[in-house]
Amino acid sequence: MPIWLRRFTFNEIKKHFEEENETIQNQSKGKNSNTKTVIDSDGKVKLPNLLQKPTNSKKPIKYG
Repeated sequence: MPIWLRRFTFNEIKKHFEEENETIQNQSKGKNSNTKTVIDSDGKVKLPNLLQKPTNSKKPIKYG
């Protein structure tokens, strides 16, 4: 591949990804900042409220 074609191709790909990043950044600015994530700032995954064990658990009911 000639150098001029290689440079042209590289610049076109670079331009494409820069435009794509700009659109992603513009879309993320318009979103609500109160969104919840599942990952802590420590990088650990938080369990949803449905899967967490209740803190005031009662004794299990025994039948029989």
